[in-house]
Amino acid sequence: MLKAWRFIQTLQVSPWLWVSALICLPILILSFYSDHQRINEALLSKNVSMVQGHLDTLTGDLRVGNQIVVSGWAASSILDQPVQKVEVLINETPIQIAQLGFSRPDVVKTTQQAHFISSGWVATFTLPLLEPRVYNVTAIAHDTQNNKTILAGSKTIKLAP
Repeated sequence: MLKAWRFIQTLQVSPWLWVSALICLPILILSFYSDHQRINEALLSKNVSMVQGHLDTLTGDLRVGNQIVVSGWAASSILDQPVQKVEVLINETPIQIAQLGFSRPDVVKTTQQAHFISSGWVATFTLPLLEPRVYNVTAIAHDTQNNKTILAGSKTIKLAP
């Protein structure tokens, strides 16, 4: 402590300035942390989803009765509110619940979020009986609070007769 005091004296700055800085700095840090917590709590109380993701691929023979595979990724920025399910929809009608937990190192690399490693999902289903025309395929992720997020990357498909 004595060495620190002597160092302060050599800087030719009023010791009272240093003392007040040492008192104020912890108060500022606590204030910032408190504000951060309040913002986080406000977001959570409004059921704001912090889920992000993407419908990456849709493969298969686009004819009624054939197998279709849809895949992508979905992850929550809030660690204690992970993605619970991903629904695949055709023209806003739920068709299949995806399997979760597939490894996605590419997502980790892109987002710089290490906890997104198991964010991959895959849904495999038989194309239902639909008339030949254009349809929109989307995916919706649900977190533990049942907040829903429409994932980016919806696909448009045209069913063959």
